[in-house]
Amino acid sequence: MARTPWGWFVFLYGPASFALHSHHTEGLFLLLSFGALACASRGQLLPSAVLVSLCIFTRNQGCFVAIAAALLAAMREPSWRERFVRFIFMGGFALLAFAGLLVFEWSRSGDPFMFLKAQREWNHVDSLWGAIRGLWFGNPWHRGFNGWLVLRNVFGAVWLVFAGVSWRRDRALGLYALLSLLVMLPQGDLGNAFRFGAVLFPVRFVAGDWLATRPGALRWSVALVLVWLNHKVTHADAIAKWPY
Repeated sequence: MARTPWGWFVFLYGPASFALHSHHTEGLFLLLSFGALACASRGQLLPSAVLVSLCIFTRNQGCFVAIAAALLAAMREPSWRERFVRFIFMGGFALLAFAGLLVFEWSRSGDPFMFLKAQREWNHVDSLWGAIRGLWFGNPWHRGFNGWLVLRNVFGAVWLVFAGVSWRRDRALGLYALLSLLVMLPQGDLGNAFRFGAVLFPVRFVAGDWLATRPGALRWSVALVLVWLNHKVTHADAIAKWPY
């Protein structure tokens, strides 16, 4: 949870926060992932496992929630035996949920991996170098300077910094944030950083709580930038441009 009002401000005024109250999956995923991680941190295994399963059904990112929830549940225990049992329980439940998703995809489309084929029109890289090269827009589909992609890279850099801070506070939540960032690299750039980051409440809360300790001039300057960027991204979506 956020420890200060600034934590909630940074969360609520993230660039693509409009996705949390629209027809996108982010709002539902946020509710489910928050519940899954909160229950896991309290040792409530079955409720957490059920919510993890629903996360996996909602977004691919749910697999990362499963890893974080399993670690949160396991690290509550003092002995390695109990940690192993809890981790296996959570992991096994998540694997069953993923298997259920594959069965559902197969029953509806005839292909258990249709959720991957649905992305075949997206840009993807075919090598590690291509993933790295996308950080400076060096892949073939990039055409010159793109200010919006630069803003996404800046956002990704801030995300990385505060994911590191989260890692120092809680390894499970920090790992969840880092995996959620790294999974975008095979797309060849951070073009979806705004939307993917909308559900990362651990990073947003940490960033806002850090901002609350900074001088007033910096706090309000960042607040103005966030409000402006939030407006621009929301407006771009409203006029049918790709804003994520």
